[in-house]
Amino acid sequence: MRERKTVPVITRDNLIPPYPEYKFFASDNAGTRVDLSDPKDGFDRASKDFRMVNAWWLADASTLVYDEPAAVEREFRAAGFTRVALVGSAEVNLLGRNDTQCFVASNSDLAVVAFRGTETGMREPRDRDPEERRRPPDFTHIFNDIATDLDFKLVRFDEADRAKGRVHSGFRRAVDDVWGPLKSHLTELRDGRRTFWFTGHSLGAALAVLATAKATSLPDFKIHGLYTYGNPLTGDRDFVKFLDGALARHGAGYFRFVDNRDIVTTIPPDAFGYRHTGTLKHINERGEIGGGPGVLKSIENFGRGLFRRAFDIFGTVNPPVSKLIPEQLRDHVPTLYATHIWNAHVAGS
Repeated sequence: MRERKTVPVITRDNLIPPYPEYKFFASDNAGTRVDLSDPKDGFDRASKDFRMVNAWWLADASTLVYDEPAAVEREFRAAGFTRVALVGSAEVNLLGRNDTQCFVASNSDLAVVAFRGTETGMREPRDRDPEERRRPPDFTHIFNDIATDLDFKLVRFDEADRAKGRVHSGFRRAVDDVWGPLKSHLTELRDGRRTFWFTGHSLGAALAVLATAKATSLPDFKIHGLYTYGNPLTGDRDFVKFLDGALARHGAGYFRFVDNRDIVTTIPPDAFGYRHTGTLKHINERGEIGGGPGVLKSIENFGRGLFRRAFDIFGTVNPPVSKLIPEQLRDHVPTLYATHIWNAHVAGS
């Protein structure tokens, strides 16, 4: 039976992904599964307009891909996807970092390209011992891949076409690392019938934006939608113009969710030349979802102040901040996004 879900209380134990207690693609707190083809709660593969039910499916997908590959494949298949491909490495390299990763879950009707967020999540053990659980939560995973050296360097998205604007250098490099195999896989899946959707949370959201921008240029390839959650700013004004125009030619929408005061959606600062794109879907403190640019400025101003206080001159998290779970960090947790969106879907249907 479909019902509103209880909004999780965020603690040290469920702040950082993965989320083994979370029930993916479920219609209630008990974990009753929803199938992709369900008439009320299934994925609307044909519509390019905004659909709350699609936002929920993609929010759950963006949360799921933080988990171990075997768990990711199991959950996608249980929901009705018949093929799950990992693009990128599941191994930690010699520098202690994971390569860029995304999962492509598909069946005969649709394909979902879900980029994984910051690398710390996959390395978090499921069975952390009690002593480790008592340590202060580590927030650096939220910023490490976004605030690289705290310089936010902008580089050309396409070296051959400066009109496409500039983007975060680290984000572009990460997408470039997997674009070859991802492009091949998408080309293989392209059959004129299957619809394609891109998504991600946090760093994964930024990578989904850039991958979508690249995919708009693939021959005979049609994008149906891009949905992101807790997305950092990704490119400059010219990139925004390019992406908006490219998606318009596909007839596709970009819907960007911001949960209340999620601080990650305020960085890198617009003073460095960054701009947001996409249709804003703001989740307020009551879990209500609306739009409008008026909420952004207060979020940005508050976020900037917290961001400055959170880091010392070396770019590491200050000890007092690491002992807290500020609202602006709590609001970044992907299970909150997914739960609020499910509840909005139930309320509106």
